[in-house]
Amino acid sequence: MISPFLPEEENNDPDSVPFYPDVSEQVRNLLGPDGQMADVFSQRGQVYESRGQQLELATVIAQTLHEGHHLVAEAGTGVGKSFAYLAPALLAAIATSQKIVVSTYTIHLQEQLLHSDIPKLSQALGREVKAVLVKGRSNYLCMRRLQLARRMGGDLFRPEHQNWLDRLAAWANETEDGSRQSLPEEPPMEVWSQVCAEEGTCVYPSQREHQNCFLTRARARMQDADLLIVNHALFFSDLAMRGQGGSGLLPEFDVVVMDEAHQMEEAAGQALGIRLTSWSFTRWIRSLYHSDSRKGLLSVLKKGTLAHEVGQVQKHVDRLFEQMQAWSFQRGDGRGCVRVKEPLDIQTPLPWILQELGQKLKELELETENTEIRAEIALARRRAGELATGLTSFLELRNTEYVYWVEEDNRGGKKRVVLCGSPVHVGPILRDVLFDRLHSVIMTSATLAVRGGMDYFRKRVGAEMANELQVGSPFNYSRQMRVYLPGGIPEPNQSGFPDAVAEQILIHVQQTRGGTFVLFTSIAMMNEVLKRVEKDLYREGYPLWVQGRGESRSQLLRAFKQHEQSVLFGLSSFWTGVDVPGNALRSVMITRLPFAVPDHPLVEARMENAKNQGGNA
Repeated sequence: MISPFLPEEENNDPDSVPFYPDVSEQVRNLLGPDGQMADVFSQRGQVYESRGQQLELATVIAQTLHEGHHLVAEAGTGVGKSFAYLAPALLAAIATSQKIVVSTYTIHLQEQLLHSDIPKLSQALGREVKAVLVKGRSNYLCMRRLQLARRMGGDLFRPEHQNWLDRLAAWANETEDGSRQSLPEEPPMEVWSQVCAEEGTCVYPSQREHQNCFLTRARARMQDADLLIVNHALFFSDLAMRGQGGSGLLPEFDVVVMDEAHQMEEAAGQALGIRLTSWSFTRWIRSLYHSDSRKGLLSVLKKGTLAHEVGQVQKHVDRLFEQMQAWSFQRGDGRGCVRVKEPLDIQTPLPWILQELGQKLKELELETENTEIRAEIALARRRAGELATGLTSFLELRNTEYVYWVEEDNRGGKKRVVLCGSPVHVGPILRDVLFDRLHSVIMTSATLAVRGGMDYFRKRVGAEMANELQVGSPFNYSRQMRVYLPGGIPEPNQSGFPDAVAEQILIHVQQTRGGTFVLFTSIAMMNEVLKRVEKDLYREGYPLWVQGRGESRSQLLRAFKQHEQSVLFGLSSFWTGVDVPGNALRSVMITRLPFAVPDHPLVEARMENAKNQGGNA
């Protein structure tokens, strides 16, 4: 693949910033101590700190993009990674009119890029930079499906759900982007799944209606953008869809920056794997026919016999998941996660029934003249095939490169089982669908190296051919921070652990006068400790913010920053990608280090894989 970065005389855009030949000079002009970014910060009344490590990282990324290589870069805390990759990425995008994808693991980092970092770089470059936050298809309201659902509402939904259609129609006339995130109140999933955009359902009867589609508008914004900001889950799901021959949501791109790259393997494994719940099947069944209310698509089409057959599927689903729950309970030892090492001795006709129903839906699709309804039938047919394939793969352990397991899900207060499968090693897959196809993949994080090198990480994600770079942190840790390890704390599985942690929290918060994150790996443990400290913290005047009580992570962070004595109790999403500048965050309490559980089936299988290849698990 040829380099996309062209010399100035070959670039026909008079407003573009040439990215040739001295890319390092352009980066220094942006990020250096007397550069354009320093001017922007000065104009905003802020202090700009040029960092040697940041300049080194940005320069190497610029050269990598210019030459068309892949790069794994570890940059310590405080380097300013986002400016270090955004500056060369924007210079490249402007010079070549190519789209560059930036993928992050956390929503907070996406918001920081969009609302803080990119506007500053845009001001420094003296031109508008078009950056778009990309959301998955099903996040957008489909006007055609909404209109169809309203016409068929009496046959599709129960009265309490049917009222939602009118509310969504009123909201559709007011909303700018039509995404679920901008709804004032979340609709029931049973309703939203019938009116959201899905692959293959865009069958608008006229060009005008198609142009008014929220997803079409979103795609137009993507096509017009310089940078596309996505999360890892969407990026790898899009990659998996393309790999299976489907149409991805993202437009064509040749360069991707993977920030928080230490999460790549996990995110890719989830996107490429299997996750089946009883609701996965029930939602499909109810979209066609809800036996209690006698509503659904087949009711609209007056297909009573087929509706009855679909309705009967639920009893097989219930029976299968009852059997799986019993199997898991017998073998689980209370761990909540059990590996499946050999095909299960559980008999269910579900895969065969789903395949048969898929064929009948295909016949119904062919005989249906209405294009809108035909698209809905096609969607149901494809889902039947996906459920059948996933379930067969799980029950028969069909993919020898996967590990399969059953895990418990206690959300909503009810214990359910989830059937899971994931590639043991995503490296070979990513090498084929990512690294061998793209011009440049830039991977960066503060935590990638093992024993001073990146060999382990590069092998795990299939990036053996990538160059590597390590730049240290500008922080002087011995002067700028202290680490406390309180003694006498019981083991986390001992009864005295919550009391001991609660005591330390109260002591430490008093010493720092708040400004504290308290981070947990378990919501149950967080709630146990919370019961012991909540009243005392409130009585002492410390505003307490707790993840999982309704506010989003962004709302919690904003509230935390506004009150200097705040204490925030957080879970996994607060462990990485959080930036609280200034004096608002003065201390972080880690109640338990978030190491991967060695006996989790996926971790266990990876350890076995390492041993089998002569490595050290």
